[in-house]
Amino acid sequence: MPRAQRPRTRPAPVLEGRYELLRDVGGRVAGSRWEVRHLRTARRSLLKVGVRIDGDESDAESVRREQLALASFIHPGSVDLRDAGTTERNDPYIVVEMLEGRTLEGLVAARGALPTAEACSVIRQIADVLAAAHDASIRHGEVRPENVLIVRDAWGVERVKLVNWEAAIIADGAADVAIDLAGIGACAFLALAGRTRNEGEAVRSIGSGSGAPQELPPALASVIARTLGGAGADRFTSTKELVEALDAAAPPEPTRLHLLDAKPERRGTSVRPGPRSASVAPPAEEEEATEKPAPQPSSDATELRRYPRAAYRTPVRVEVPGIGAVDGRSEDISERGLFVVTRGKIADGAQVTVRFALPIDGKVVSESGVVRWSRAPHSGDGGGAARAVGIELTSPGPESVKQISRYVSFMAAEK
Repeated sequence: MPRAQRPRTRPAPVLEGRYELLRDVGGRVAGSRWEVRHLRTARRSLLKVGVRIDGDESDAESVRREQLALASFIHPGSVDLRDAGTTERNDPYIVVEMLEGRTLEGLVAARGALPTAEACSVIRQIADVLAAAHDASIRHGEVRPENVLIVRDAWGVERVKLVNWEAAIIADGAADVAIDLAGIGACAFLALAGRTRNEGEAVRSIGSGSGAPQELPPALASVIARTLGGAGADRFTSTKELVEALDAAAPPEPTRLHLLDAKPERRGTSVRPGPRSASVAPPAEEEEATEKPAPQPSSDATELRRYPRAAYRTPVRVEVPGIGAVDGRSEDISERGLFVVTRGKIADGAQVTVRFALPIDGKVVSESGVVRWSRAPHSGDGGGAARAVGIELTSPGPESVKQISRYVSFMAAEK
């Protein structure tokens, strides 16, 4: 494609004659992260292009860091680096495996605290991949719940992947692991408590994922406290030390994880929009809704799951009348709905317009929908935490139904 015809911040529709761009999957710079298909093998991957804008090299540097990190060690819990190079504009790029699954952030937003054994299994797998990285003098730098992905492998087994190594640092000697250890601790607290930790909060009774909070075994609570650190805490000095402590203190790991098929929690935790500026008048139907309790979603699992669905992560924009645009991402999709993780508040029953990319050809569509359920953070959590929202598509177009149906069938066949 001639240089003059190319948009400034995106690579050509076909990169280096091999990678066809399918859909923009978001990124700090517009047009820098794409799902691609190899023209010769039809294999789908994730393309990351380090786009420079007005001399800003930060995105290019993040791509180079991830390339160096992924090329320096191999582990099943990391990401497969498949290709690397530079575009015709001399922007660095990498091609990595395309992973579809649910983030730890999304799972907790939908379900609350995870069962103790499964939460510990997730944390153990995060620690294991980081131990391998640290042995290679690599620090991830951004161990956060949104970068912890639970996926199914080719045999249908759920595994944990640590993604987005864009902030990785390769040290000359031993890596400084304190930041990664603190990240593991934050993920552990979220998984076990169902919420983020308040500053300075002690690790005591932080829940078991089975309903009411329950005391953790003292040895396990001690491990989590040491990982989180704090004043006077006896911190771990290495990830291997943490792995050994987890092996000794955590309950036996389940034979297999079963997190991807779990239903959202139904505990009356739906949220309503917060106060608005007086200059924005709420729609009449919402004024009426404030006179009575917010409608509660059906607790009938058949009603919630009557359409097959599959993991699918893509940026989503939800247009809410009287509020405006609420941005988030999907974590799974069906012919008639999306599970969305967002930090915006949307009321149950709200009539919305959802804008997202279709999973086959990446075409961006706008579909009407209604919010069937939403789950707020734990009451003790601070503002800005992730929320889970279930949106039913009320009358999806035939092309949307066709592509989503094909995608869900394909993903089911891969299990």
